[in-house]
Amino acid sequence: MPKERKRKNKLLLSIIIVCLLSALGVGCFAGYQYYKEQKRGNEIRNVGKKMTTDSIKENNDEDPNASEKLMNDIDSGAADPLNFEIDWDTLKATNKDIIAWMRVPGTSLSYPILQEQSVGRYYYQTHNMYRRYDELGAVFTPAVEESEEKNNELLLFAHNSFGWYGDVYFARLAEWYGNATNANKYRYAYVYYPNGDIEKYQVWAGDHATTNSPVYTLPQPKGTDEYKQTLDYTAANAEYTIGDTPDKNTKTMVMSTCEELSSTSPYRFYASFKLVEEYERK
Repeated sequence: MPKERKRKNKLLLSIIIVCLLSALGVGCFAGYQYYKEQKRGNEIRNVGKKMTTDSIKENNDEDPNASEKLMNDIDSGAADPLNFEIDWDTLKATNKDIIAWMRVPGTSLSYPILQEQSVGRYYYQTHNMYRRYDELGAVFTPAVEESEEKNNELLLFAHNSFGWYGDVYFARLAEWYGNATNANKYRYAYVYYPNGDIEKYQVWAGDHATTNSPVYTLPQPKGTDEYKQTLDYTAANAEYTIGDTPDKNTKTMVMSTCEELSSTSPYRFYASFKLVEEYERK
């Protein structure tokens, strides 16, 4: 009996050691993944710091009250979002598909916009601005069929970040713009172009929609009934609207991201902004 007990104890000890080593291996792998994804998230967030000079201090905690104060300061003239310098030479040398820069002042949402070159192809869904494969992709706008009529909707896609990457790209889009109260605290977004032009947008609607929503139909030609129908559809079906519906001659910008991590999900969240001011800087 004592020998049998010793044999069982040795077997039990062996099982415990194997389990501990397995747990240690899983823990080390998880730790490495965490480190790797944190590093990648920081690299994405630091693009703005490397490529731009911003007069407005970033609200690192993404505090909605701090953001609301900044938006009020923009209204009063106490904060100047136009005082924002971009290293276009480096960006263009990095990737000629970078056509503009977008940001919501005071937040981490500040990224270059990549232009897709082929209709129906979404290269930057899985590639970054350096043209390297990246499951987080980039902020991009789809290619559209050539048309004599000007497209009047700037449609921007980006991933809702996942894992341990942190708040990158459109991770907080649905949180910030899911209802009118929150949206008003992050109400202004700006788009900067290499030629010095700057567009100021104000959020006016937010909605959960499937991929066959009219808002995703491009192009949306300026001044056409087709574009007006899209705007009217948004106004009638959005979860909220703020202010007046844009008319068919007013440019809009739509930011959209997946609601779920699955790339096969047909559901998206989008926030629609209307152009309220344009500036020229030489």
